Amino acid sequence: MFLSADRKMHSPGNKAVLVAASVLAALALLFMGRCIWLMERGFDLTDESFYLMMSKEPERYDLFFGLFGYGLHPLFELSGGAIVWMRRIGAIILIGAGAFVGSVAAGGTKKTISGVLLITAAAFTSVIYYHPWIPMPSYNWLLAIASYPLFASVLLLRHERNFVWSALAAGVAAVLVAFTRPQNALAFGAIYAVAGCLAISGWKSRVNQALRVSGFIAVLLVPCLLLLPVSTILEQIRIYTSIFGMSHPIQFSILQQQIEFVSSSWFWFMSIVLFVAAFILRDTGHMRLKVPFAILASVLIGIALIDGPHSLWSLAIGTRPGAIAWCLLAICCWEKNVDSRLVLLLAVSGLIPWAATVGGAASVGNQLMFFSGISLFIAIVATSLAAQRSTFVTLSAVSAALFLSYSSVRAGLARPYRLAAPIDMQTQPVTIGGHEVLVDERTRDFVETLQADARAAGFCPGEDAIDLSGSIPGAVIAIGGRQPVFPWLFTGYPFSQHLARSYLALLGSGRLARSWLLMSRTQNSFTMEQWQSLGVNFDDYRLVGVARHPVDSTEVTLFAPRNPERSCAG
Repeated sequence: MFLSADRKMHSPGNKAVLVAASVLAALALLFMGRCIWLMERGFDLTDESFYLMMSKEPERYDLFFGLFGYGLHPLFELSGGAIVWMRRIGAIILIGAGAFVGSVAAGGTKKTISGVLLITAAAFTSVIYYHPWIPMPSYNWLLAIASYPLFASVLLLRHERNFVWSALAAGVAAVLVAFTRPQNALAFGAIYAVAGCLAISGWKSRVNQALRVSGFIAVLLVPCLLLLPVSTILEQIRIYTSIFGMSHPIQFSILQQQIEFVSSSWFWFMSIVLFVAAFILRDTGHMRLKVPFAILASVLIGIALIDGPHSLWSLAIGTRPGAIAWCLLAICCWEKNVDSRLVLLLAVSGLIPWAATVGGAASVGNQLMFFSGISLFIAIVATSLAAQRSTFVTLSAVSAALFLSYSSVRAGLARPYRLAAPIDMQTQPVTIGGHEVLVDERTRDFVETLQADARAAGFCPGEDAIDLSGSIPGAVIAIGGRQPVFPWLFTGYPFSQHLARSYLALLGSGRLARSWLLMSRTQNSFTMEQWQSLGVNFDDYRLVGVARHPVDSTEVTLFAPRNPERSCAG
């Protein structure tokens, strides 16, 4: 099933290397274990809350924002709805996917020190995904999970005997990416098609491989279609298109996005050009170009290392790992004993992180942080190949990668995304969504205040509650409510006004009258006057609670219907 090495890696030859490798493996396990353990801490009231609500009951919403809720729902069920365990299981799956790719890359050398190091490296570099510290599985998590079987499928094209396994891995990647964005599915498919054309000789063999992949996709999709509420999904799509058309709610140009990426990350593209030139010239007898290419590659690596403030501490995010990987692969091209097909497939795999960003509204560079673990692992493999699989060099490269991975995640722990305090200060237990999670003192006070106010006013768990502010969907979860129609009224965007009107139309006056309302005065939130103009009559509600947002201390208010139609059962 796995790749075979060109030749068996030599043993370390001395006890010191074995000890160092053992220590490194232990440190990697400690790093990954600590990340998993820390996932009991923190609760983001925005993005993480949105992902949790979408994965809990994707079929109950009138409209949807991609199929990722359905893709994450099995994970929600597996974790029993516990926030902490959903995060931890997601991390274990991601690390396992990385280790699988490492095993494929190690091939017939899995039992050697270098082979074990590659497997270990692929596992811990996957954890770079958590650099911003958003541990709740999301559509980016699904993309990261899909990226690894795609990576494996490309590497398995190296030998014809692995074509069936390659097709199976590509089928798994295709099904997973189908739950994200259509653009990602097309980009992933294009990468595998390019790899197939480059690695497989003859159009007949290429067509046969395409048919294998199509067959596996069909087989894997059948149980998905049987388990998914297809009619509900089609209705959700119909409502979405009636509001936003066939485009992303945030209107942006993919072409313009890529132009901005080229201008801001030119060394990323220069490294690709350098690799292509080295690969083409390697078989032309121009070995005298080896030194100039090595110098140019070193210069580009240096630029990647020093680019931006504190770059050495944040190397494992963004475009830099990819640029370094292609530069190292360019150096590999001039080594006679390195399999050119393997180098070419590794280079194609280097495009996977970029493909995972296609269709996303954020800048390409910012999105790449979630997937840069793949690039960093390719850089490790390239270093090992360029050094003729020297165990000592592989050990050194893996050690550097572990340091960079740890530094990257540690930066996220110190400044976690939209949390009021570093992860080390998230130590106060609070119950959210029926399960305990550790948060900072300000978040605990915020949640407990809202919960107490809601109970005192007669709120029943499971009742409809709407975050009209568009900035605290997590407050709905905190009080035990369920937001109807759609879990997050995004504010601060050009489409927000249109979404608000469409939301109220789908909600209807009856459900609105029965719903509890949450408001805040954040910078981009709609004001009460704006909602009043859209049809929300606050005279029909009574103010029952006031709390302070843990991040910016803005006032968050809770309103109850004046004439509730029922009381809590039991």
